[in-house]
Amino acid sequence: MAKILSLRLNYKGKFLDYAKEGKEIRKQFFIGSNKHLQWQILDTSFPDKHLFVKQVGNALVMNIPPGASFTCAKMVKKWTAAICSKINCSPAIN
Repeated sequence: MAKILSLRLNYKGKFLDYAKEGKEIRKQFFIGSNKHLQWQILDTSFPDKHLFVKQVGNALVMNIPPGASFTCAKMVKKWTAAICSKINCSPAIN
């Protein structure tokens, strides 16, 4: 069974939207404060255009912005970033 990346995007504690591999996420997925991006963060302190997810071979690599945090879930359990990287429940992180 193929794994599909599904993201729930939050900014400063507020839910923005969902992004799913094959729909919004293709080979590259950008977020930023630029008004011409599909996924906008309406905050001037956020980078204009940030490559958030990119495909490298058969894997998806997340590029987490400085100061950002994330959690991942596998089989309805949630872990911190350190545990996720140990059990490989999320894409590789730069």
